[in-house]
Amino acid sequence: MLRNSIEKKAAVFAAAAVMILIVVSEAVSTAPVSAASVKDSGQNHDDPFAFRGGAVLQSLREEAVKYPDAFDLRNVDTDGNGTPDKNFVTKVKLQNPYGSCWGFAAASAAESALIADGLADENVDLSEKHIVWFTTSHIDDPESLQNGEGWHFKEVTSEDLKTSAYRYETGGNSMYATVLFSSGMGPVVENAKDPETGESLETVLGYRGKRSEKIVRRTAVAYDKDGNPTKWARKAVWNSEDDDWSVPDKYRYLQSYRLKDSMLLPGLLDAPGKLNEDSLNAWKQVMCMSHRAISVSFCAESYLPGQDTENKKYISNNWAHYVYDSEFANHAVTVVAWDDNYPKENFRHPVTDPDHTEEDTVPPGDGAFLIKNSWGSELNDFPDNGYRHWGLLEGLDGVPYDPGAKAKSDRATGYFWISYYDRSLGDPEALVFDKANDGNDYEIAQTDFLEASYFDIYENSKDCRSANVFTADKTSELKEISVVTTIPGTEVSYAVYMLPDGFNDPEDGVKIAEGKAGPFNYGGYHRFKINASKVLSKNQKYSVVISEKADMDYPYRDSIDGTYAAYKTYYNSSMPSNFYSKAIVNEGESFCTVNGEWKDISDKEVQGDITHSYNNEMDNFPIKAFLDPVMNGDEPFTGYIAVSNWQEGTPGIFTMFPEDSKTVTAEFRGLSTDMPDTWDPEITWTSSNDQVVSVTPKKDDYGEAVIKGLSGGKAYIMVDAGKYGSRVIGINVKKPEVEFFFLDDTDDQVYTGKEIKPAVTDVYMESSYYDKEKYVEGVDYEVKYENNIDAGTATVTVNGIGLYGGSSTEEFQILKAPNTMKAKGRTVKLKAAALKKKAKVIKASKAFNVKAANGKVTYKKVKGSKNFKVASSGKITVKKGTKKGKYKITVNVSAAGNNNYEAASKKVKVTV
Repeated sequence: MLRNSIEKKAAVFAAAAVMILIVVSEAVSTAPVSAASVKDSGQNHDDPFAFRGGAVLQSLREEAVKYPDAFDLRNVDTDGNGTPDKNFVTKVKLQNPYGSCWGFAAASAAESALIADGLADENVDLSEKHIVWFTTSHIDDPESLQNGEGWHFKEVTSEDLKTSAYRYETGGNSMYATVLFSSGMGPVVENAKDPETGESLETVLGYRGKRSEKIVRRTAVAYDKDGNPTKWARKAVWNSEDDDWSVPDKYRYLQSYRLKDSMLLPGLLDAPGKLNEDSLNAWKQVMCMSHRAISVSFCAESYLPGQDTENKKYISNNWAHYVYDSEFANHAVTVVAWDDNYPKENFRHPVTDPDHTEEDTVPPGDGAFLIKNSWGSELNDFPDNGYRHWGLLEGLDGVPYDPGAKAKSDRATGYFWISYYDRSLGDPEALVFDKANDGNDYEIAQTDFLEASYFDIYENSKDCRSANVFTADKTSELKEISVVTTIPGTEVSYAVYMLPDGFNDPEDGVKIAEGKAGPFNYGGYHRFKINASKVLSKNQKYSVVISEKADMDYPYRDSIDGTYAAYKTYYNSSMPSNFYSKAIVNEGESFCTVNGEWKDISDKEVQGDITHSYNNEMDNFPIKAFLDPVMNGDEPFTGYIAVSNWQEGTPGIFTMFPEDSKTVTAEFRGLSTDMPDTWDPEITWTSSNDQVVSVTPKKDDYGEAVIKGLSGGKAYIMVDAGKYGSRVIGINVKKPEVEFFFLDDTDDQVYTGKEIKPAVTDVYMESSYYDKEKYVEGVDYEVKYENNIDAGTATVTVNGIGLYGGSSTEEFQILKAPNTMKAKGRTVKLKAAALKKKAKVIKASKAFNVKAANGKVTYKKVKGSKNFKVASSGKITVKKGTKKGKYKITVNVSAAGNNNYEAASKKVKVTV
């Protein structure tokens, strides 16, 4: 049984594409699958794993001429002598009593890969039980920062359901197993040894309950030529689901083989009936050239063998399957062979569906895959025998297809054919392993334990990077990292940084390795060696920074020819559901550049920027680091380097001033046994920037060094003890800052029209070991005056220069200057005779002599004859009829002043 999305047709690679996870109960006859599986109605154009040009596609097309018309992984001619000599497929198994087909498909693909990689033979038997149980079991470790990550079940009333059957009926897809394997959890062989006792764990890891209780039924054991039963017997058909199927958590990290790569292949159809030959060649390349089976999903008539309907809709009596309608996938199987010439007419069968005719059951072209199912085979013994006659008969499952072949017996093999044109066929994935892991003696640094139904990508610039930050649990050597890609032909650029405690971002440290990996032919999980391994001391923080670049354009992306970050999301809807997924994303674990700036994805707003939806939640980035333990003889080295700190505050980030010198000590701690007297590891000290900080080891003790600040900035000091570990601390060289200063004249200044610059007499810097009695302008500081001409508040700023930094500002006042106005009254003569007829007006310029006035000048009569009126403008009006004589008028002349001058007034006398 597989899991599903809400959407029937999934736009799987749109910017907001996410997985909506639901669970179906045992009573549902068809179980859904993830949206990633649905390649119907031309969705291959949205398939992120499809080709859009590039070197990988070109190479694939050139190689495709080597592929035969038919190929069978069960009969491969590996030495080229014309005779098949190798089988890369393990036996058919039975998944009953549960809908755990996805675990069986993943195990089958992994077993085939192990044979192809020379790590096992065709008898290898991986534990499907371990895969399903620990995929559906969240991390339960209070000491882990990721405690609680994974699947959580709710509304469970039966302890038995909670601990066994309930988990095996949740559904899934084979990609879940890939995430599990990459996390160091399996695959594990069913007869693996207990790490503590050395005893076989077959009773724990075998696909059965703890008590191995069996279901016994009356079942057919012989059939006629039409498939009708002719003989019956009572026999054990499978193990009981009422038993306890739980697996103790102490076996979570059992692993027999280490996963190297997965290959997420493109879907086959560009549209219904339109086969993508490049995609088909990719599937063939994996099988023919790499000799490994492919796990896939499709829409079966049912998701358990006991649920077959009498009126089969999609499978013919030839055991030839073709979904001609738009359907969810509900079952997972393994592709082991192909035949380009398999007749399309073999799929024809009557239908009772009124919307379709018998002709609809015939694909548009020849060609089919031979499928290894997980519904048992009558060629096997219990528990993989199966209880009914399902699949091609013995002798009729050969490749290439032979229409004249005769059955060797009436026993069903469990194999069947599926058309290249099946509209539900999807989720193709193959695996690669590189080594056995008998001792499980390596460490995986990781924060992403949540299963992945699907991966999406984020890119918003030509510089899109993602990073995970880890802390070394013990002194160990970092050798490898792993990433996930989506687009075929992706090249991965990586950099590894050792970070001080209190780092600001994933690049705030010493770069110890950088390089490129790939390009990888297909999307998927990839583990590879870094170009410079490093032994990290316990508690040392470090980051793995990744950018992924595709060599092709995607029309529905703005600039996919730039870099991108692969991530996985999950969506917990409000729909009725029996379980939910939970990701633990702590602050300081995963980062991504958003518009060129590092952001912590524990921030939900940042997650929204990346996933384009604030309903989604992200797991940490699928970036891992792989470390080997450091050995001291036959025992693991338990010591670690610590560097003394002379200050309080953030450990790992030290602060000093230029010309300061400090002695620091590197010492080993945590050693469980006394080291021999001759043990004296060589220690080296290195500054990342000797223009900012110098470091000089003491001649008589390399465990001590003198650190000297040279100029302002940040540098990192690496303490390296070779195979015994390395440590990084950060040094902030902080220039002593100007604290305060004095001015020579603190009295208020008066506006002069020129710059006013009171002298700076004494400057005081932030205290340091580099004290000076007097600081020199132009050498240690510079002075800047602002707003120092006009009346008002002026400022003096002293900025540190050279070895000094910071600034201090003082204010002083510039007062308004006295008004410079000069005013006198004039003598004005009028003809008395003229006043007999009308009044006369005397202009202000005739009556007053006003010079150098600042601001508006106004006039006001203070004293004088009533026959004289003085306007504010200075105009004097002499009344009609004024008699002949000499008159004196006293007028107050006022200047209003302005921003730089005060107001002024003066009384003047005008004679008329």
